[in-house]
Amino acid sequence: MNKTLKNTLVVVLLLSMWVACCYVECHYTRKDCVVVHTEGQLVEVEDRQGHVWCYEAESDAPSVGTVVDVHMYTAHTDGYIYDDEVVDVTVVVQ
Repeated sequence: MNKTLKNTLVVVLLLSMWVACCYVECHYTRKDCVVVHTEGQLVEVEDRQGHVWCYEAESDAPSVGTVVDVHMYTAHTDGYIYDDEVVDVTVVVQ
């Protein structure tokens, strides 16, 4: 392999690692949240710390009392959770 190709591969590898770290740093999961209110496709869930998060269900909304894991995006504001967005929801116990 020539030196230019090796350098290019190293740069691509480092860039890929950086992108992966940024993704992991900005996405997290709030486990064992409970659905507390539904209205049509709008769903409110409460996490274990008492924070209430709202999202719009794409298909059937889970019923009140359902336990879900809420996948969140920090919007790159790690120290401030009140602007985090719900990006996905996984039903744990219905």
